Amino acid sequence: MTDNANEGCVNNALELLNTPVWIWDLEMQRVIWANASAVALWGLKTLDELIQMDFTNEPLCQEFRAMAERFKYGETVEEEQIFTMSGRPSTVTCQCQGVEVPGYSLAALVEVRQVSSSPMDSNIQSSIEALQHTPAMVSLHRINGICIMRNPAAMRSFGFLEPNSPESLLDRISDPSVASRVLAAMDKGEPFTEELLTDTRQGQRWHHFDARIILNENNHRIVLVNELDIHQRKTAADAAHKLAYYDSLTGLPNRAAFSNRINDILLGLLHAKEQSALVVYINVINFSDVNSTFGFAAGDQLLIDIGQRLKNSLDEVELVSRVGADKFAIAHHINYQAESLQLLVSKIIELFEKPFNVLEHTYLVGIRMGVSLIPEHAQSETEASRVTDIALNHAKNKGRNAWVLYNFRMTIATTEKTQRVQQLYEAMAKGHFMLYFQPQIDLKTGKVIGAETLLRWRMEDGNFVSPAEFIPLAEQMGVINDITKWIIREACRLNRTWLSKGLGRFRIAVNISGSEFSDDNFIDVVRLSLEHTGLDPELLELEVTETALVDDMDKATETLHKLKALGIELAIDDFGTGQSSLSYLKNFPVDRLKIDKAFIDNIHTSAADLAIVRTITGLAEALGLSVIAEGIEHKEQADLLTAESCDEGQGYYFSKPMPVSEFEAYLMRNHPDAISSDDGDPSSDDSQIKPQVDESASISTAPDSSNTQ
Repeated sequence: MTDNANEGCVNNALELLNTPVWIWDLEMQRVIWANASAVALWGLKTLDELIQMDFTNEPLCQEFRAMAERFKYGETVEEEQIFTMSGRPSTVTCQCQGVEVPGYSLAALVEVRQVSSSPMDSNIQSSIEALQHTPAMVSLHRINGICIMRNPAAMRSFGFLEPNSPESLLDRISDPSVASRVLAAMDKGEPFTEELLTDTRQGQRWHHFDARIILNENNHRIVLVNELDIHQRKTAADAAHKLAYYDSLTGLPNRAAFSNRINDILLGLLHAKEQSALVVYINVINFSDVNSTFGFAAGDQLLIDIGQRLKNSLDEVELVSRVGADKFAIAHHINYQAESLQLLVSKIIELFEKPFNVLEHTYLVGIRMGVSLIPEHAQSETEASRVTDIALNHAKNKGRNAWVLYNFRMTIATTEKTQRVQQLYEAMAKGHFMLYFQPQIDLKTGKVIGAETLLRWRMEDGNFVSPAEFIPLAEQMGVINDITKWIIREACRLNRTWLSKGLGRFRIAVNISGSEFSDDNFIDVVRLSLEHTGLDPELLELEVTETALVDDMDKATETLHKLKALGIELAIDDFGTGQSSLSYLKNFPVDRLKIDKAFIDNIHTSAADLAIVRTITGLAEALGLSVIAEGIEHKEQADLLTAESCDEGQGYYFSKPMPVSEFEAYLMRNHPDAISSDDGDPSSDDSQIKPQVDESASISTAPDSSNTQ
């Protein structure tokens, strides 16, 4: 028998079958042949009508496309699908396999094994249609999790369901504990809804997962699972949460997360007895030096390493956080005992006894810590942060690896300081600063050869605030530069006025602290003050402590030479109390050494102090420098200093510091022929000082110990 005859017999046999059979063109997605039973199944009269049908919107079109790869390998697939036949949905069980058909690249022979259809109202038809086209992943499972049906969206995510497949819903849930809770809920007949990670054909994805028990047509319990892909929203939300609550550099929780945790701890402690929690702030000492010396990359790496060392070594604590540029924080529950607190603090300190290796540099980090207890010291997160910060500020006055436990007295001191800061602002605005002057005397002739300028703050009630108290505050507030600029200019103006009145030719001395002395604008401030007032430069003297000078020898030497080039005089203040050294004295272009009051107080009773003064005067004489002693209060002191070749002196023995009008009267008594100031000349005005901010120059000063006289 020929091949054509064989083919005809096969076709005739297929035509006579009661089982619907058709051949599907997998490339063009259409029927290319069907037997009479298949044509009838579709509710049509002729084969041509079936061949011309458009299956584009039919679910089976997608199903056959997905099966194509399996057909290439000779696989036979049996699927249960819903087809629209005769205008209504029908559940059809099909057995499909790939066949070679001349003129077609790939085709599938489809044999219908079972058709289950029943009249449905329009609502049911619409529901089935929606199930096929919804983006929601809908599946049915037995109570043990074995999958028995998936809609097209579910098949796209989890793959096509093989007949009698043992694939279980529980196997694809990433977290075993979540899978256990799903199974437990199903056993109890309870619904389960959660956002969870599940394995899909696209990898792990976040799904909104809803599972609940329903009854099938046989009244058996099955599990209906409805899932929505929320991966993009979830990952975006997680990224936003990480950005909001985690430090981008160290990966540690940030200040916002730390604050939330403190609130949670406080809430929990409301019902806990004999329990407290530690709040610890850790400040890295001189962290900016790391950036300056090794670069910002090294600084960043150091912060990362510190965070990791704290986190890895303090695994028992509840939270390690980075709450500032160089500040870390710890929160931890304790049974309040001094030993528990001391144990944790000691462990933290021990972590910083070992150096850090940062980008091939070894760096030993010092820290300071402020510690508070909640709820003993604070009943809110804001208060806990405040009191711990107060304790940390007190620790900054101590040495390396120091720590301070908060107490209420610290708040009182901080409150007083805050009030004083506010008063300082008001004093500047209202002009409550005043200049006082203390005469400097030639010990051999008794004549006035100079005067030291001292800053005073007189409050509205008439009381004075000590310079030792308000000068550091002014430095912290950043206003000391403007104050000092005014002091220099006003001192120059007054001295120029006194000279024009015939009150004597003497130098006026102004104290300059180390931080202000190192300011790059300082030279211009001095130069402009001399130019604006017309004062002879040799009548202005600047006093700088030796400690300030030796902090940066090269910078100090350069600045001193530039100042000396202006023609002014220079003195080393508090000489003998810092780092006295011939090596810097021979390089600094100074004119005068000022012996500190501490060596003068007991010079007439202490052989040691007398020996020190004798050494200083001998050193000055050898270097060609003048010597002035401060704090002279008795005649015996003045006589001894004169005998030891001390050139000049100042102190209460000669005169106390005086406001402008009193100092001018003091000068008038020594110069009776001078011009009187009764005509209202501004030199005699004791009115308040109101420093003006000038952007062109930034300089500050702090009176030395003699300012407290």
